[in-house]
Amino acid sequence: MKQIVLMYHDVYCKDVKESGFQAIGAIPYKITKNAFEEQVKAISQYCEAKLLPKSSVVFTFDDGGISFSTVIPEVLEKYGFKGLFYISTQYIGTERFLTEEHIRELAANGHEIGAHSHSHPAYDEAASMNADQLRNEWKESIGIMNRILGTNIKSVSLPNGYSTKVVLDYLEEQGIERIYISTPTTRISHHGSAQLIGRYAIQMGTSLQQVMAVINSPMTRMKYQLKSEILQIAKKLLGSSYSTIKRKIISKK
Repeated sequence: MKQIVLMYHDVYCKDVKESGFQAIGAIPYKITKNAFEEQVKAISQYCEAKLLPKSSVVFTFDDGGISFSTVIPEVLEKYGFKGLFYISTQYIGTERFLTEEHIRELAANGHEIGAHSHSHPAYDEAASMNADQLRNEWKESIGIMNRILGTNIKSVSLPNGYSTKVVLDYLEEQGIERIYISTPTTRISHHGSAQLIGRYAIQMGTSLQQVMAVINSPMTRMKYQLKSEILQIAKKLLGSSYSTIKRKIISKK
């Protein structure tokens, strides 16, 4: 089985307001602890039944909400997994987000820590930035993470999947080896020496059956990729209007 990378955000116990961003576009990416543990347990059992190493499925988490410390590691470690945690550094130490001590504790427990930009700009905000602004967004984020951890990070994830040659060139220059994107694919591409690794997003409405279909069904993964390609076309056509239209659609649900 090809390595499959899953993309999560916040995990909450009782209320979506417990952790992370509270903007309307962030809410659909928060899932309950019960749902999360059900998924992790099923994936663990699948790996064991198929005699696959636990590294066959990678759990990544974006944004840097406090659930990265209070909820997620306990569940992952219970079933023999380690996570990859990507943090938007502007929010460190603010309400509902990790502190520097939380970040160091995660790393000490064997989880990987990386950058997720500094301010976590929306897609249209990032699209309106010039080259210097984009580079500074990542310079700040990587610099803060390196200082907190006392070592150079080797991976990042891209907020909203936004990337340009400017971003990718800069990340490679900074020694980033793995760049996690939002495209649902198991195919690894390259930008110079850096790997571009796709991920399958798990959302509030994603059922256990859907999660396991991603894990064990190439046809399901192909469908996700086709849907993503259509979305990428929409992003290119809509340009800076994409995030605004997306927020309006979500607000009407």
